[in-house]
Amino acid sequence: MGSVMGALFEPEETPADSAQAAPRPSAPVTPPPTVTSPMGSLQTAVQGVDADLVNKIRAGTFAVPSDYVSFMDAAKLLEGIIPDEGMRLKAALASSKFSATQIAEALSTTHTEALNGVAALYKTEREKKFAKDVTSKLADAKRLGSDIQALEKQAAQIQADIQANRTKQAALSGEAESARVLIEGADANFASAQATVAAELVALTNKIKSL
Repeated sequence: MGSVMGALFEPEETPADSAQAAPRPSAPVTPPPTVTSPMGSLQTAVQGVDADLVNKIRAGTFAVPSDYVSFMDAAKLLEGIIPDEGMRLKAALASSKFSATQIAEALSTTHTEALNGVAALYKTEREKKFAKDVTSKLADAKRLGSDIQALEKQAAQIQADIQANRTKQAALSGEAESARVLIEGADANFASAQATVAAELVALTNKIKSL
């Protein structure tokens, strides 16, 4: 049984009420209690497992009462008496009303269900966060992409309109310059003709006066 005990009980400290002097009686399996969110900072551990996340998951897993928790509470009371963990667990088992089978069953049922509950909580929060921070933002990005395409199409049309107007502007400017040259030429021609007639009037006036 020694090897089985060693496999069952890891030297991990689990939540326990050290003020109780006697093991608690076996309790029925209860739903996992509400525990601190295991989402953490969502940072991927660079080296090894995220210790803080492990602690949160472990706390939720062992937060429910069971034969295992009662057994470990009793073992904890022996820490100051029996320093060696292996011997301490054996002593606690010898004085416990729970068998190794019952304690092992608590780990494979009650605490496994509690762990699954923590995993379900993580999954629920993960889905909410994914919907908020990924799905929603991707949808916004897609809408912005459509808006950008529409604006680029408008910009292309505006550029085409600008080029067309520039062509028209150049044509109108050319036509205006040609017209100006013609009109200024007509002005000079009119001025010469006017001066000729004016001179004739002066000559006729003098001629009449000389009669």
